[in-house]
Amino acid sequence: GILLNTGFERFTGRVNTNFNLKKRIRVGENLTVSYSNKIGVANQNTENPVTMAIRMPSVLPVYGLDGRYAGGGIGGFNNAQNPVAALNRGKDNDDNRLRVFGNAFMELDLGYGITAKSSIGIDYLAGQTSKFTAINYEDAEVVGSNKLDQTVTTLSNYTWSNTVAYTGKVGKGELNALVGLEAIQSKGTYLYASRTNYFSEDVDYRTLGVGASGIANDGSRTGNRLFSVFGKVDYNYDDFLLLSATVRRDGSSRF
Repeated sequence: GILLNTGFERFTGRVNTNFNLKKRIRVGENLTVSYSNKIGVANQNTENPVTMAIRMPSVLPVYGLDGRYAGGGIGGFNNAQNPVAALNRGKDNDDNRLRVFGNAFMELDLGYGITAKSSIGIDYLAGQTSKFTAINYEDAEVVGSNKLDQTVTTLSNYTWSNTVAYTGKVGKGELNALVGLEAIQSKGTYLYASRTNYFSEDVDYRTLGVGASGIANDGSRTGNRLFSVFGKVDYNYDDFLLLSATVRRDGSSRF
């Protein structure tokens, strides 16, 4: 990245296929898988290193005469953090995300202008973040104990849809009709844990089991379902008159 010890990587793979199993049967799928990793600045608020670089008094050096980081701990200066120190200490904080998005379908021609189709789609996201706050004695607001925060989040959405469509001539007009049903299910989980007072700030010791105190855990789960039945009719009479009607009924776990 532009800032010290920051960066973003993303790897993406896509697959799209369509096959004719027989004269009247078609199947296909599309799948996208991506993985991303973000390192460094984890927020865009007033505590990020860019803001701290603006706020830090220009008379303060990055390092003191003893070789350690300099900061506003000297009386009379504001509470801005040393941005170089913050970026170096946060170089192992990361945000990893895996996403799977895709759809598979089967289509069958039943004859007489009737086509049946069934498809299932998935959108899945899994994320994990890790943030370590190191001991900081040089700033006006001293951080006297270190801390590890970790979160794990999963989000999933499944859609199953089935339709039957008809296209044909009726009298002097053309009739297009569609009936179907669709089921959607969404789920989400969130887990959070933190520990404080690590005897070593080496990256190899940054696990929840090493923290001596400050045990905090939290979690939540969400979910909802939607089931829909729908129909649509379009009638074009001799390219002169167009009639259209739509009917839909939904049942949701939210109401």
